[in-house]
Amino acid sequence: MQNNLRFTPLNVDEYCVDQDIEVCAIHLHSTHNKLCILAIYRSPQGNFNTFLTKLDLVLQKFFKLNFTLVVCGDVNVNYLMESHKKNELNRILQSFNLSSIVNVPTRISPNSSSTIDNFFIDNLYINEFDISPSINGLSDHDGQILKILTDKQCTRLHTNSAGPQPQHLRHNTTCGSETTYI
Repeated sequence: MQNNLRFTPLNVDEYCVDQDIEVCAIHLHSTHNKLCILAIYRSPQGNFNTFLTKLDLVLQKFFKLNFTLVVCGDVNVNYLMESHKKNELNRILQSFNLSSIVNVPTRISPNSSSTIDNFFIDNLYINEFDISPSINGLSDHDGQILKILTDKQCTRLHTNSAGPQPQHLRHNTTCGSETTYI
C-alpha cells in the first residue's frame, strides 16, 4: 500500500449476510468531495430480497452522512438484459442517484456473455469519468477501471473479480503525472 493515498476503512460488518451480500467500504480522502467507495458481492445462490434490503440500508447510512457514493463489485445481475432483478436493483440504486456505467460484457464464456460486475456512480457529483475493461486472464470475470476526473486530481478505482469479492478492491490515485497504487 502506498503511504500517500489517504483513506479510512468504514465499518459495514452489520450489513453482511453470507451468500446474500458481502460489503466493505472506505472513505477516500479527496480534494474532490467526501467519497465513499463500497465494494459488494452477491452470490447467485443468495437471497435476492435480503441483498436488496441490506444494500438499501448501507446506502442510507452513507447517504445520510453526505458521502458521494461509488458502488462496485459483482452483483450477479446481468446488465446486458432486462430482468426483474435488474429493475429492482436499479430502483434502489436510483433512489440514491446511482446509475450503472459498465456497458460491456464483464464475464465471457464459450456460450454466453454478461455484465454482472459493475460500477454505480452518482452522476450529480461525478460527471467526468472514464470506464474501461481490464482483461487480466486470472478469472472468468474481467475487471474494470474507473477514472474519475476532478479539477486538481484524478482518482482511479480498480475492481477485479479474480477472487472472492469484495476483498480484491484496488484503488489508485493519479495527480498530474504521479500515480499512487495500493
